[in-house]
Amino acid sequence: GDVPLDDSKSYQYGVYCWFACDRWRTDYEHYYKLMCEVYMVARGQSRAVVEDNEIEQCSGDVLIVEPGEVHTLTHGPSAPLHVVVQTPFSENDKEIVE
Repeated sequence: GDVPLDDSKSYQYGVYCWFACDRWRTDYEHYYKLMCEVYMVARGQSRAVVEDNEIEQCSGDVLIVEPGEVHTLTHGPSAPLHVVVQTPFSENDKEIVE
């Protein structure tokens, strides 16, 4: 059956970390030095900007952001539910672009 997730915490398994979130947006540009991020929109719509390219996403879409790619996420017309996988997981890997 379905297992409820606590979207306030992430689930780390050595080489990857995953979490689900329905209140999440980043209004700042950032990148990861080592990690890839895989974003799956499970519900709603989302907007991402990766390396100055705007990408519209809807339920079922998957976006892979490679290490070093500057990106940000904003909500589309409806708040999305994202499932995110970060791999290979590395603590404190995020760099904010000023």
